[in-house]
Amino acid sequence: MPIASTLSGRVAWAKTLYESKLLAEHDLAWWLLVIPGGLLVIHFLVNIILNFNLGVSKVFNRLESILVGFMLILYAWMLVMCYKGVGNIPFD
Repeated sequence: MPIASTLSGRVAWAKTLYESKLLAEHDLAWWLLVIPGGLLVIHFLVNIILNFNLGVSKVFNRLESILVGFMLILYAWMLVMCYKGVGNIPFD
């Protein structure tokens, strides 16, 4: 019985999240700011709680590096896909 109640609780939570339209109300730019910002806040709090444990900090640094690399690749891809020629570049 505990497994069934846990699963039904998770399904109810997911349904509540879906009905609240949290994901639909925010655009991609908002999520691209919130996810790295949240990771940095979690990293900072865990460092304080664990008295600046270098092993944990190393794991967070790797996650943050992967996230930044992914975002740079995504940004470069968007620049290449949206490029329409030299005429669209403002020279101000």
